[in-house]
Amino acid sequence: LPAGSIVVLALDGVYEIAKGAEAFTTGNFAFWDATSRKVTAVATGNVYLGRIVSDSPAENETVEVRLEPIAA
Repeated sequence: LPAGSIVVLALDGVYEIAKGAEAFTTGNFAFWDATSRKVTAVATGNVYLGRIVSDSPAENETVEVRLEPIAA
């Protein structure tokens, strides 16, 4: 972004986000895979996003995630 740009960031709430071809169950942890730019269940090398709020089978393209802050 260019210097001086206005940016809106969401730090909490529930969002429908693109995911890979994996199934998610309510309550599972969600991580952001910066390479694929999708939600994943794989923690290693990825950034914690929050928790899954509704089941999403592998064939779905999105999953609902409640963003959760992590302790510093």
